[in-house]
Amino acid sequence: MTGGLIKTISYLVEEKWILVIIILAEIFFLYSVNSSVDGGDSGTYLVGAKAIIQGKGYFDISKPVAFPIQHFPQGYSFFLAG
Repeated sequence: MTGGLIKTISYLVEEKWILVIIILAEIFFLYSVNSSVDGGDSGTYLVGAKAIIQGKGYFDISKPVAFPIQHFPQGYSFFLAG
């Protein structure tokens, strides 16, 4: 089993273009997987839920000046707020 792995690794090292593609794919994957929820639908719903929990209504409290969230329905934020 180990011999096959060593042959595979040596083949990838010899064929540098395959190695470059794998490295670029890994960089793209790590860049696209982001742990933050800033922006987008999910971020808006979470910010709305936080505002509801804090008793501030269905407002976007992530900005310096809070404004009502009008583009997204409030049902899911109420569900998240529990």
